[in-house]
Amino acid sequence: MGGSLSFRAEEDRCSESEVEPVTPSCGVSGAVLDEAVVGHWLQLQSRLIAGLKVACTTLVDDVVRPGGRREYSLPEDYSDLTELQAMVAMAGRTSAPVVTGIAGSSRDKGSKAPLRVAVPLKSKGQDLGVIAVEVDATLSNHKTVLQLLEWGGAWLGLLLESLALTAPGAPEGVSRLYQQVVDQSDYRGAAITAVNGLAGYFSCDRVTLGWVGKKVHQIDAVSGLSGFSERSVVMKRIRDAMDECAIQGRPLSWPTLDGNSESVAHAALGAGNDGLTVCTLPIELDGLIIGSLSLERRAPYGFSIRDVDEYARIAGPLMQLLALQRERTQSWIRLLLNRQLRAGRWLIGKKSLGWKTGLVVGALILSALSLIQGTHRVAAPAVLEGAEQRAVVAPFEGYVAEAPVHAGEQVSKGQLLLRLEDQELDLERQRVSSERAELRNQYRQALAKLEHAKTRILQAQLVQADARLELLDKQLERTSLVAPIEGLIISGDWSRSLGMPVERGEVMFEVAPLDSYRVAIEVPDRDIAFLQFDQQGHLVLSALTDQRFPLRVTGVTSISTQAGVGAGFRVEADIEESVDKLRPGMQGLAKVNVGERSVLWLWTHRLVEWLRYQLWSWLP
Repeated sequence: MGGSLSFRAEEDRCSESEVEPVTPSCGVSGAVLDEAVVGHWLQLQSRLIAGLKVACTTLVDDVVRPGGRREYSLPEDYSDLTELQAMVAMAGRTSAPVVTGIAGSSRDKGSKAPLRVAVPLKSKGQDLGVIAVEVDATLSNHKTVLQLLEWGGAWLGLLLESLALTAPGAPEGVSRLYQQVVDQSDYRGAAITAVNGLAGYFSCDRVTLGWVGKKVHQIDAVSGLSGFSERSVVMKRIRDAMDECAIQGRPLSWPTLDGNSESVAHAALGAGNDGLTVCTLPIELDGLIIGSLSLERRAPYGFSIRDVDEYARIAGPLMQLLALQRERTQSWIRLLLNRQLRAGRWLIGKKSLGWKTGLVVGALILSALSLIQGTHRVAAPAVLEGAEQRAVVAPFEGYVAEAPVHAGEQVSKGQLLLRLEDQELDLERQRVSSERAELRNQYRQALAKLEHAKTRILQAQLVQADARLELLDKQLERTSLVAPIEGLIISGDWSRSLGMPVERGEVMFEVAPLDSYRVAIEVPDRDIAFLQFDQQGHLVLSALTDQRFPLRVTGVTSISTQAGVGAGFRVEADIEESVDKLRPGMQGLAKVNVGERSVLWLWTHRLVEWLRYQLWSWLP
């Protein structure tokens, strides 16, 4: 029997404006069932079941919404499906066949009467839906009808399994296409394989791949064609549609999905090709549109929002793979030009405005920092020293008898610092003095007797005795060590060492003045080249952090030292201000002004110098 197929959504489905289904699907194995497939299947049931008048089936549709259902009926003009739909609902709830006769008809087993049968459709334990039919047959034939309907359900399951192999989103089918593309030895073969495979998977009449060139798209592959002319009218319209998609930066279709999109080029392409429905997907790489994929399908089977999302999910990674293969086959000059063009389009495009704004702001900040000048200062640890340091040493060997002062005390000039024991010197002086008195008596007697020779000898001995006495007097005076200048004792503490022997020339005390200082700066070797004579700077002491003392460089030594952290050089500077709180030995930080530089250089020169040094060390 003949008939036409009608399609309508139940109340539990989402609205048509939200879905606009064209290729309804059954949730079994991810297969896609359109109206033609369902109609062919129902026509087959009408041929198998003699006397079939009406068929009403509800198939599971997981594409639009998981768990949703869609109704199909045969013929289209049959108006009263209420009882068949009720039987479908009952068979669906009970998962068992439902058989009823029509009221008022004969119940004789041998007479024909209208018979209604509803059978759940299952395949490998998975629910496909329910089919209900009205047949001109006797009740005794209901088992035959049930058997034929079960066979029809089995045939539907086989159909779904075969369609699942090429269904969009099917993991095995997609992975197989990916593998076929990867196995191609060149980009051209991979592109043709991809568009041909996608055309089959998406049930499209034509799939076209194009890449963004200098100004417009360049078409690389068309499904079903090994060669084509880009100057043809159709190719020009496809290229215009791709350009329109790239400019708007989103998928476009005709007829439009939302009714508000401006897709003039798509409308021209669809109207100029026997009413084809068109969908163009942008190809993105690193957030930049590098090409487009055009899909065309015969009306009335258009593209729904879910179709577009699903196609983009499947085709997107494949197109990115082709883009990488295409770049790999290009020369390095062409690749560099493409990268520059891509970067230029990214900069002037509408996407990633946040990143672009950040780059512009960063560039402005760097430009400002390169123009603003700042003072370059070399900072290094410093120690405050006296302008001069006077050492008090032991004049001869002896023993400490008295030490009234110690390090850290202020002393005045001539103040006693230490006294050595003088008992031996006193005894020696008494002995020499006695010898001198005896020599003087002998000299007088010889002079009275006019013994000229003896007189001269005794006179010489008297001179020697006088010299020895003068030396002993000087040594007695030097047993008392006094401060040579007024200042601060910066080293030496003998107050707890009374009676200790000392050696001649041993430093007993160091005294520094309190009104004159110098600064010893330990400059690291990386900064010593910036330091010169007479440069100005400031010193901040750890004990007086609220004050800055101006200084002036007076000398840069050429000998490296190991004091502080790492190697360095000693730089001396005069401090131009003095306060009572300053003391020799105070430590702090000195900063010497060595010139004017840009703020950007001041912040980055350490890193640049380190990188330059590392690069030099890595070079052969």
